[in-house]
Amino acid sequence: MNNNGFDIIKVLDNLKEKRRYFSSEADFQLALAMQIEREYGENSVICEYVPGYKSRVEGGESRIHLDLLFCNENIPIELKYRTKKAELEEKNNYTISLTTHSATDEGSYGFWRDVCRAGEYKKNSKAPKGYIIFLTNDGWYRTPDYSKCKVDYTQFNLNDEYKNNRSGTVSKNNRELSNIPKTKARWYEWDREKGFYCFVAEV
Repeated sequence: MNNNGFDIIKVLDNLKEKRRYFSSEADFQLALAMQIEREYGENSVICEYVPGYKSRVEGGESRIHLDLLFCNENIPIELKYRTKKAELEEKNNYTISLTTHSATDEGSYGFWRDVCRAGEYKKNSKAPKGYIIFLTNDGWYRTPDYSKCKVDYTQFNLNDEYKNNRSGTVSKNNRELSNIPKTKARWYEWDREKGFYCFVAEV
């Protein structure tokens, strides 16, 4: 068991040695939770954790469900898994069939919405930090082309630099984001051959 401080990059590196591909976001969530427990002990993580406050990010009387909570250090972890169509052979000789998630602009918005959720938990629960992880094989997210979008959504880019002007929404059905927490973020190579990269942000 790892008794050192929580290292999300090391956990991800160790996970991808066991599993490169996931059938869904829920599959990724479970695999990551199991990897954390392998490294930091049983009961070190909770899936779908519900904090004891009403979320301003969600609005109204809503409460959020955090994808993961690393209990040992009170660190929230939010996940996004956005894919394009692919047939992938995993190490155990089974095939994972991925479909294309359209609405890439919504995917970018969803990432920053998760940043707000993790930041809100950090503030309300006095957490030392929070992580937001975006795993994808869709190269659009690394080099977005907004030419086909009806509105300029560049404020929701996933890149290595924080922009303090990220705000607004991409759909009238989504809440506008404001006061997005400052992040430290970068892209990590996951599987270059298959086009998988992982964007990891810390709030």
